[in-house]
Amino acid sequence: MLITPDSTVYPTSLAPYSFQVVTPYLVAHLDSETEQDTVKWIRSLQKAAKNSPADHLPDKILRAGRKIALEENLYDVVFNEKKPLGMKLKPKSKRWAIVTQAKPDSGIAVGSVLAAVNEQQVHTTGYHQVVTVLKQWAPPLKLTFRAPPKGGGFLQERTPTSKKWKMRYLELGR
Repeated sequence: MLITPDSTVYPTSLAPYSFQVVTPYLVAHLDSETEQDTVKWIRSLQKAAKNSPADHLPDKILRAGRKIALEENLYDVVFNEKKPLGMKLKPKSKRWAIVTQAKPDSGIAVGSVLAAVNEQQVHTTGYHQVVTVLKQWAPPLKLTFRAPPKGGGFLQERTPTSKKWKMRYLELGR
């Protein structure tokens, strides 16, 4: 995982003691064994992001790493006619636009991060500027998304009726 100055780290509720790391090239959901460990990880990763120079690796390694990360996680959705986009975005930090709802026929996966609009990278542009661009779009429109994480594991879920914790298996899919 490549931590850059524009990476964000914050707690999530996906599992006990879980947190998310969002970089320009990867979205990772992680957890630790205790709340104290989670806080230490979050603070350490936030400090690493804040203090990491943008050019701390040779250009050749950076380009190769970015290419691999982007090829594995990106997908495009193209709109050739003016119509509703069929999705709702929510800001995650001040920069990231995350898909929170999507129509089944839109080709857009919930949990995806909007990475580019018409080949222009938007992951560092800012959520509000991205929304402004999307409100004024004209065909053709090409949206590039970073796919949501894929994986699975056990988590504890609190049942609404009995308020007891039960172990459940969660499958995350792209």
